[in-house]
Amino acid sequence: MTRKPFLFLAPVLFLAGCFLPPPAGMAPVIAPTPTPLASGGATPVPAPTSPGDRPSPPPWFVPSDGLTHLAKAGLEPLASEGDKYHIHAHLSVFWDRAPVVVPANIGIDPQHIWISPLHTHTADGIVHVEANVQSEIKLAQFFAEWNVPLTGAAVYDDGKPVADGPNLVLRDYQAITVVWGAPPDRIPDRYPGPPTTTPVVVHSGP
Repeated sequence: MTRKPFLFLAPVLFLAGCFLPPPAGMAPVIAPTPTPLASGGATPVPAPTSPGDRPSPPPWFVPSDGLTHLAKAGLEPLASEGDKYHIHAHLSVFWDRAPVVVPANIGIDPQHIWISPLHTHTADGIVHVEANVQSEIKLAQFFAEWNVPLTGAAVYDDGKPVADGPNLVLRDYQAITVVWGAPPDRIPDRYPGPPTTTPVVVHSGP
């Protein structure tokens, strides 16, 4: 019996409700802009910092060896986005008061056709969890994928200081703020947008 060779054709990988952006390792050229603060945000209350020295100063780009950092995060690559567990959280990052861009495509490698259950699509700070099983996803796992150590950082959850930032569990419509050094004047205290999963239908005709 002659076995026919298996040919894998993947010219385009479609994801649920999204598309694949440029290859991993290439970060968009986007100037840092302050994150929208709903209701002005909260006055920062000193939060404990994680032990250790700060990482090298930003900007921080998408790692070129994404699978290595995916493994360090304790996650496995998927062929497409999971459809059993889906949440959105918003991440704001500050370095000595200055906002830091969270790049698009963290946890996505269209060149090698894989995607992490924890990833970003755009550089707006929205972190997606799209997995095939429900499990606790922690902040440290996202920063492991990004290859940015959380050492020396203070973490806020919906504007409130967190004692153990790296182990903060991501949840839907959550505002997470990570601060190195002096905090901004206001800490984002809620998800920047209406917490709705209902798509907006636009009618172009009568």
